[in-house]
Amino acid sequence: MRAPLYADNRGFTLMEVIVVLVLMAIFAVIAVSRQPQTDMTLRAGAEVLKSHLRYAQMRAMSSDRGWGISYDSDTGDYWLISGQVADRRINLPGENQNSVNLISNGISVEEGDFTLIFDHRGRPDITAPTLTTLSFDEGTRSATLTLVKSGESNATITILQNTGFIQ
Repeated sequence: MRAPLYADNRGFTLMEVIVVLVLMAIFAVIAVSRQPQTDMTLRAGAEVLKSHLRYAQMRAMSSDRGWGISYDSDTGDYWLISGQVADRRINLPGENQNSVNLISNGISVEEGDFTLIFDHRGRPDITAPTLTTLSFDEGTRSATLTLVKSGESNATITILQNTGFIQ
């Protein structure tokens, strides 16, 4: 006796595919709604500042003088500096101007004005006498920059004193 024609088909029916897709969509909506609400502008600003700090660090390691980033809390601008001259602004890579304005995105740095200079080994130069530098915690041997957006959310950047590692 011959088996019926439908017994040889091994695929899914259209109804089964639709049910699976609807269930996946419901689970995706639940998963996305449970994610913490972080401000992407703040995270992007923090990542850009990190990359600019790393750029200054790289320039210092390939030079015989310190390179760094200086921030003015009154204007919300930060810029690349060479040597101990915080007033001389140098264009950062990917930027059209000689400074980056954080306030235009509603971001401020909680610590206020700072200048961070890296030495030829890529470490923060905490002996720069003429500049306002970040304060390094003696226990953790690190400095933390806190970026704040609209007083609600914040992002932190940590710089290790002994190695210059930026996280």
